[in-house]
Amino acid sequence: MKSVFCSLEEEWESVHYSGVRRGVFVERPNRFVAHVELDGQPVVCHVKNTGRC
Repeated sequence: MKSVFCSLEEEWESVHYSGVRRGVFVERPNRFVAHVELDGQPVVCHVKNTGRC
């Protein structure tokens, strides 16, 4: 799975993450936390990109 981000120089680069698992988004109570369902179990995850660049 790939994620794309914009660097300070306005160049696009690809970032590769290992160990990525697919889950179901449930809610996002704040900028840094997401509640997801993973393998049928509720999980609280850290949101690295808060969407405020």
